[in-house]
Amino acid sequence: MLETIDSSIFDHTIKTGPYALMSYREKFGLFHDGIVGPDQCVLWSGTFCPNGYGRFVVLKQEMLAHRVSYLLYKGSLQGTDVLRHTCDNKKCINPHHLLPGSQQDNMDDMVMKGRSNPAKGESSGMSKLSNEDVISIFEDQKQGVSAKYTAARLGVRQNHIYRIRNGKRWNHIEEIKV
Repeated sequence: MLETIDSSIFDHTIKTGPYALMSYREKFGLFHDGIVGPDQCVLWSGTFCPNGYGRFVVLKQEMLAHRVSYLLYKGSLQGTDVLRHTCDNKKCINPHHLLPGSQQDNMDDMVMKGRSNPAKGESSGMSKLSNEDVISIFEDQKQGVSAKYTAARLGVRQNHIYRIRNGKRWNHIEEIKV
């Protein structure tokens, strides 16, 4: 299990670079306009991770900016705690908008707020098939064309064709519902 993280690490003085002689606490304050109260989002203006969350480096360790904010203004966290944004804004670091909890709590929040319905099919951006391709899979099946041939034609694995035919994948397309 990870150890408890507390805010004392932010009192260390930066030794070199453009922020030399500042504490990490002072440096953190440069990247937002101040915590104004519980209602308004406070947007991070520093650098960001690829997933859209703010990032901040402390003692050569990359941390998420909203975790730093929580530690500075609210107190310690268990290493396994996640922080849930009540505002659903990844760029927000307002500690009043952050609630500690488990990953399961975070997933439950996502479902409760209606954010758990990921893009399906060709809308996902990861799909190799289009809706028309999937419809053609069923047309091939009606004509007795093998899954092996259909898979080769569409550039996917044969077991993917079986999953589509059995309704385990791409079952959101109305045209193929029986």
